[in-house]
Order: sequence, then structure tokens, then C-alpha cells
Amino acid sequence: MPGGWSAQLDRARRWHARLQLAASPTDRYDFLFAFFENAFHLRDWLADSGAVKQSDLDAFIESSAEMRLCRDLANSHKHHTIRSPSQPAPPSEALEYDPSGGNLGNGTSVVILSDGTKWDALELASAVMRKWDGFVEGERPGAA
Repeated sequence: MPGGWSAQLDRARRWHARLQLAASPTDRYDFLFAFFENAFHLRDWLADSGAVKQSDLDAFIESSAEMRLCRDLANSHKHHTIRSPSQPAPPSEALEYDPSGGNLGNGTSVVILSDGTKWDALELASAVMRKWDGFVEGERPGAA
């Protein structure tokens, strides 16, 4: 594929930017989960290209609650169900009334409920993007 894993990283960044700029609540919701799918699939691109050892990628995903949630959300939206969630119960998505406008911009926020923690879905997406940026910039175990 042209561009290799860096093209997939760029694709994830574009979905993240679209998510941040979307004016329509429906677009923002759709872009959110398109982002999680593209962000998680960067793992496959890095592994398949040989750019990063599979064990380093697995350790990276497992070491971060944000990355485990990204994996679970990507897999649940791609496959409908999760065969091996990162926790005993898979994460849940919920819409929450937010009188300040909400992360969808219509008085509603998307939240992710996971292992007793409530995550703002857009903040989670930004955290995932920061994690990937740090990882590919060499801020990982075994990086040269």
C-alpha cells in the first residue's frame, strides 16, 4: 500500500481532526468511531510492515487503559461484538445530557463506561492520538 504505516497514521490523524471540527452531532458521533477504528488499525499496519515488533505493540496496547479502550471500541464497531474484551465486561457507550452543550454540541455527550470509570469519548480519542504520536516518535521501550 502506498505510504505504508505512516499513511495509516495520517489517516487516523485526519479522522481525529474531522472529529474535532464536525459541526453536526451525527457527523461527530460517526467520526468518533471511525477514528477509533483507524487508530487501532495502525497497530496492524506497524506489525505487518515490520516497523515494530508485535510484542512491542502488544505491550503498548496492554500498558494503557486508553489504548485498550480504543481496541475494544474499534472491534465492537467493526465486528458488532468483542470476542476478547480488555476487561471482564466490555465497555459501554452512553449518551448523557449535558446542559453546557456536550461533546456532540447538542446538549448531549458521548461517554464510555468502562471498568467503573466514565470517559468523555472525545477526550479519550485525543488521549489515544497523543499515545500513538508518542509511540511512533520513539517514546516506547526498545525504540532506537
